[in-house]
Amino acid sequence: MKKSLYTLLVCAFAALAALAQTEQKVNLSGTWQIEYHDKNGKEVDTPMVRFLQTGGRLEGVFGDKHWKLEGTVVGDQLQFFFHPPAHSEITVKYQGKLESSGQIRGAMASEVQSGTFVAVRK
Repeated sequence: MKKSLYTLLVCAFAALAALAQTEQKVNLSGTWQIEYHDKNGKEVDTPMVRFLQTGGRLEGVFGDKHWKLEGTVVGDQLQFFFHPPAHSEITVKYQGKLESSGQIRGAMASEVQSGTFVAVRK
């Protein structure tokens, strides 16, 4: 019984260590080009976003107006949001998955529109 418990604990610690190393390998810091399509396929936008990642935390700026953004990274999943200064009551949220070291795919939603995006590292 003690041997089984010991083996189980060793495996659990090994799995946690492997997970921690995997999460540390994801680094989104840098400049990304977003291609956004609204849900109707009518609006296309191509803003730039700059991330600074510290652990699981994202900070940065969105678009040519440099709107401040905040977010998180957990494994290969990320989310970030910002409030356009002229409309601080609106929250624009992006959620996505890192598909490779140079590409993110996901969805955007706000109180006024929604759609999908692909971001490519520059």
